[in-house]
Amino acid sequence: MVILGRDIEMGDRISESGIIEDRELAQYYNLMAKRYMGFPCQRVLKRVLATGIEKGSALDIGTGPGIFPIFISKAIPGIQFKGIDLSPIMVELAMRN
Repeated sequence: MVILGRDIEMGDRISESGIIEDRELAQYYNLMAKRYMGFPCQRVLKRVLATGIEKGSALDIGTGPGIFPIFISKAIPGIQFKGIDLSPIMVELAMRN
C-alpha cells in the first residue's frame, strides 16, 4: 500500500473546513476545480508515476467534485478510484464528472 498525502504537494488542493451544502456554491467550486486544477493534478500524477504503480485500487478522501481521481485514472487506466466526501452535493457532482 502506498499512501499519498500532504507530503506530496497536496497543499495545492483547496481545503474546506466544513461540508458544502449549498448547490450553487458546489457548482461554482466544481467549475473552478475543472478550470484551475490541471497543474496540481499533473504534479500529483508525476508523484504517482514515480511510485511505479500501474494498476490497483485507490481511495480519494474528500474527493469534492472528483477532479484528481478522474485526471489520474485517465492517465493511468489500471488504477480504479473510489472517492468519498462528506458533502452529498459534491458526491453527486463527482459522479456526473
